[in-house]
Amino acid sequence: MSVFIKEIDTDESKWSYVLAPLSYGMWWTLIAAIVMLALFLFATRYLGAKYGNRPEDKNGSLYNSLTDVMASFCQQGKKRSPDI
Repeated sequence: MSVFIKEIDTDESKWSYVLAPLSYGMWWTLIAAIVMLALFLFATRYLGAKYGNRPEDKNGSLYNSLTDVMASFCQQGKKRSPDI
């Protein structure tokens, strides 16, 4: 499966400009993945605090889990990977 990202030819600043690089199906897929991963993170934090050896995580709310997942999706990458 290949994902193609379109380059925008205009300098306008509208929502259509922001959403244009990906198709609507891809945006819905990203939203579903973010919600699913946030729920999984929340569940693991909750279960880890309740049944594990760790103290309760004060940042373990559903809102904080959603924010953490959104932050990891919104990070910018480099054009080229560093040589290791």
